[in-house]
Amino acid sequence: MDKHTSARKRRRLTVVCTNCKRRKSKCDRLKPVCGNCLRLGDQSTCLYVSNPISPQTSTPPLISQCFEEYHEEPPTLINLVPYGHNINAKRSATTYIAPLTTAAIRQRDPYLQILDFVSGVPRKRAIIKSSAKEEDSQKESLPTSMRIIKKLDKLTATKQLDPATSSFIQKHESMYRSLFDKFAQCRRNHSWEVDEKLLPGPHFPKKDVFLRYVWPHFEIHISKLLPIFNNDVLRFEIEQLYKSWEESQKLNVKHNDYTVYSIVLLITSISQLSVKFAHRRGKTAPSKPETIILEINTQKYIAIVNHFILQCKIFRKITVLQLQCLLLLRVYHWCAPDDGDGELLQQSIVLMGTIIGGCRDTGVGWLCFKDPSHFTAEVHPGSRPSIDQMGTDGYIDIYRRIWSFVLHWDRKLSILTGQECFIGKTIKFQNIDTDSWHMKLMVVDHLMFKIANSISDSPHQVDLEKTTKLFEDLSRSVKDILHKDETDYHFYFETYIVLTVSEISVYHAYLVQCETTGNVEDFQDCIQYLFEKILKLSKLCYEYLEGDPELDPYTNFYTNKIVDVALTNLCQILPAIIIRCGRATDKRTKSILLKFYYNLSSMYFNELGVNYYQVFRRMFSTKLTYTTLAVSNQDDSWKPILEFLQSPHFVAEKSSCVKRPLLDQFLEAYKSNDDDKDVVKLWTDIYSGGSNLSFDLDLESHENDLRLFMENQYSDYNVFAAFCHKVSTKFIEHAKENPSVITEDESLLGGLPNVDLNILSDFNGMGDFAEFLTFFEENETPNQPSKAEIVDGLLNDSI
Repeated sequence: MDKHTSARKRRRLTVVCTNCKRRKSKCDRLKPVCGNCLRLGDQSTCLYVSNPISPQTSTPPLISQCFEEYHEEPPTLINLVPYGHNINAKRSATTYIAPLTTAAIRQRDPYLQILDFVSGVPRKRAIIKSSAKEEDSQKESLPTSMRIIKKLDKLTATKQLDPATSSFIQKHESMYRSLFDKFAQCRRNHSWEVDEKLLPGPHFPKKDVFLRYVWPHFEIHISKLLPIFNNDVLRFEIEQLYKSWEESQKLNVKHNDYTVYSIVLLITSISQLSVKFAHRRGKTAPSKPETIILEINTQKYIAIVNHFILQCKIFRKITVLQLQCLLLLRVYHWCAPDDGDGELLQQSIVLMGTIIGGCRDTGVGWLCFKDPSHFTAEVHPGSRPSIDQMGTDGYIDIYRRIWSFVLHWDRKLSILTGQECFIGKTIKFQNIDTDSWHMKLMVVDHLMFKIANSISDSPHQVDLEKTTKLFEDLSRSVKDILHKDETDYHFYFETYIVLTVSEISVYHAYLVQCETTGNVEDFQDCIQYLFEKILKLSKLCYEYLEGDPELDPYTNFYTNKIVDVALTNLCQILPAIIIRCGRATDKRTKSILLKFYYNLSSMYFNELGVNYYQVFRRMFSTKLTYTTLAVSNQDDSWKPILEFLQSPHFVAEKSSCVKRPLLDQFLEAYKSNDDDKDVVKLWTDIYSGGSNLSFDLDLESHENDLRLFMENQYSDYNVFAAFCHKVSTKFIEHAKENPSVITEDESLLGGLPNVDLNILSDFNGMGDFAEFLTFFEENETPNQPSKAEIVDGLLNDSI
C-alpha cells in the first residue's frame, strides 16, 4: 500500500459548530442551536460550516495531507466579565468594577459568588448607649469593641488561668488596645479641621531637625523611589522657605511657600514611614537619627497638605512644583497605613487623573523625550523652581523624570486593574542612558501598553495566547534591565508581582470559562498552572515578609503595598480552588490547601493587618470565608453549601442576596426536579453541561514550597486565630448541627498550641470585630457625640 495513501485521513463534513470548535468543547451537534451555545447565550453565532474540500478532489495525496496537517488554530478568547460591566454605587462613591480587581474575581466566579452568600453576615451598629448609671459621659458612646478590654481585665482578675492562657489574654488585650488607639488616632486626624491662622505653628518640622536628619534620610533611601526632583534645587527651595519663615514668621502664598511647605510635610511623613517599617519586626532598633525622625508629630500633616492643595486652585491651573507635590501625595497614599487607595485602587486612579491633567497643562509629556532640543523654558522671576537654580536643561531633565514616573504609575495601575491607560499612546525606544529605573522601563513601555490594551480594549474577548506571550516577553525584558543594575531590585520585585497578579486573575477567568464550556482537557492544565502561580507568588511574599536580603529595608514602606495587593488577590483566588476540591481525585487536596490558606492568611494579617487599616478590615471577611470552608465536609465544601441553599435558613435570607442567573437557575431546577435530588449533579448539569471536570493537582512536585505554609509560625500569638474565634453564620450553625457535614479535623479550624481559645467565647464572637470596624466607618447620627470627640475621650482615658 502506498505510504501516502495509508497516512491519508478520511474526509468528512464538519459536524461541530464554530463556537464549540473555538472553545475546544464537546458539541452535541443539535440544530439549529447546540446545547452549549443555548446554555451560554450564543444562539446567534452557533453555525455549522461544511468542509469546502470535496471528497472527490483530485488533489495529490501528499499535498492534501500537508494542507490537512497545517492549519491555524483559532485564538482562545477569554471573557473576563461574563456577567457584564458592573458599576458599584454607594453613598460615598460610585466605582467601576475593573476586570482584574478582586471584586471582579468574585463576580465572575459562581462558586465565589455563592461562597460570599453563605459566609456573609450583616454588621451591627457599633455605638451603643450605656445605662443611666454610667458616670463617665465619654463612656456613654464607648463602642462594644472596646468593652471587650474591660471584660478581659475582669477575666484575668477573677479566674485562675494557667500561665500560657494568661499570657495569651494579656497579649490579646494589648493588641485590642493598640489597634483601637492607632485607628482611632487616624480617624481623629482625618476629621481635623485646618485653621490657617494657627499654621504652620507646631506643624512644621524644626529647621535643624529636618535638614540634619529628615533630609539626609530622604536623599539616601527614598529619593531613588521618587526621582522627580533635582535634589540640590529642592534643598535650596526648602532652605529658602525656612529663611523666609525665620525672617517674617509668615508663608507667602504668591511665592508658592505653601507648596514648598506641603512638600516638607510630605517628605517628613514618608521618611517617618520608611524608618517605622524598616524596623517592623523589632529585629533591629532605630538609630539615634531615626529615633529623632520618629519623634516628629506628623499626625496632622496630610490634612494640612490636602487643605493647601485645594487652596492652590490646582483644578484650574498648576505649576511644576505643585505637580511634584501631587506626585509625593500619590506615593504617600499608596504607602499610607491608615487609609490607602482602597481594595479596588480607585482612589489612586482618581488622583492619577488629576496628575496627568497637570502634566498636559505644564507640557510634561512625550515631546520631552522625542524632541528635547526644541524645548525652551521662559521662566519668569519669582517662579519656583528658579531658572537661576535649574537652567533650561534642568527643566527639561525634570520634565523627563516626571513623565517617566507618571508613565510607570499609569501602566502599573492599568495592568493591576484591567482599566484603560490614561496615557493613550506609546513610543518604542531602543535604549535610554540613565540611572532612573522609571526611564529604563520606558524601553519596554510598548509591551506594558500592549498588555494593558489587550485586557481593557475588549475584556469580554481577551486573547489568552497573545496576552500570555506579552507577559513572558515583558518579564524577560524587565529582568534584562535588572541585570544591568542590581540596585534596582526592589523595582523589579514590584514589577514582577504586578505582572504575576494580573496573570493569575486572567487565568482564573479562563478556569471559570473552561468549566462553563465543558472544556475538560484545558481545565486540568489551567487549574494546575493557576495553582503553581499562586504558590510561587505566595513563596515570594513569604520571603519578603521574612526579610529579603536583596531589598533595602528602608523601602519596605513602599513595597508593602504591592505585597498587600498580591496577598489580597491570593486570599480571593485560593478559596476558588479549595471550594472545587470535591472534584479532586486525591481526597487530601482540600485539607492541604486549607492549611495553606490558613497559614497564608495568618502571615498576611499578622505582618500587615496590625499596621494597615484596610488590611485589618479584610480580616473579617477572610476569617468568615476560611471558617465556612473549614467547618464543612473534610473532602468537599461544595456539596454542603448547595444543600444549605435549599434549607429554610437560606430561604429566610434570599431577599438580601444579590441574585445571579446561575444561582437562580439552580434553585428553580431543584424545586422542579422531584426525581433526582443530587445537588452536585444538578449543579454540574446547569453550570458545565454535565461535563466531568475532575482534576488532579500535582502537589508532590511542590512539596518543598508547600511546606512553608503547612505549619503555623505564629504559635505565640496569632491575630488571625484570636480575632473572631467564635464567628458564626447561619451556614456554620447549620453545618455544626449536621454530623455528616462538620469536619472531623479540628486542627483545620485554627487555634494556638497550649491555649484554649474558648476562653474568649463569651465576648469574642462576630460582634466585637464587626462593631470595631463599624465604629470607624459609620456616619454620625443626630444627638450623638462626633467620632472625633469620642476618639479624643478614648485616647485620653485609661480604660
